[in-house]
Amino acid sequence: MNQGRLDALLEAERREILPEKFVAPLAEARRRGLVPTTTGTTPAKTSVLEQAGNGINEGLAAVLGAPVDLATAGINLGTAGINHLTGADIPKIQDPVGGSTTFETLLGETGSITPAQPQSGLQRYARSIGREVGALALPGGTAVAKANRVVPAVGSLAASAGGAGVGSQVGRATYQAETPLQRP
Repeated sequence: MNQGRLDALLEAERREILPEKFVAPLAEARRRGLVPTTTGTTPAKTSVLEQAGNGINEGLAAVLGAPVDLATAGINLGTAGINHLTGADIPKIQDPVGGSTTFETLLGETGSITPAQPQSGLQRYARSIGREVGALALPGGTAVAKANRVVPAVGSLAASAGGAGVGSQVGRATYQAETPLQRP
C-alpha cells in the first residue's frame, strides 16, 4: 500500500466514512505499529521499561487467550471450507470473548498495556522480549515449580525468552522493511 492510499484511509477514518472492510485491517496494522495511532499529533513519550511491561502483558494475554483463539481458528477454517463447497456466506468469528484480544483489552483498560508505541529500536526490542517473557511466564512457571534445580531452569527460560524476543523483532523489522505499508 502506498503512502497516498494510507493517507486516504486515515482521512476516511477521521471523517468516520471508512468502509467496513478496511476497519479490521487498519486496526491490525495499528496494533502492529505499522500505522500511527493518532494522526497529526506527537507520539506519547514512553520508555524501555514501559515497553517491556507492555510486552510482558501482551504475552500473558496471548497465552491466556490461546485456547479460545485456537478453537476459533479451527471453527473459521471449517466455515471457510463450508463456504467454499456450498457457496454459503457464513461469516468468520472475529475477536471471540475469552480470546487474546479480550485479555489485551482488559489489560489496556487497567493501564497495564499503554497505547504508546515503541519509538526506538531499543524500545521495540524491549517490547518484543517482554512479549516472549510474558508468554513463557505461565508454562515456564509450572516447569520451574517442578524443577529440582530452580536457578538453571529460570536461566534457561530467560535465555529462551530473550532469544525468541530478539528473533521475533528481527523478523518483524525485516518484514516491515519489505512491505509497502510502513511507518510514515
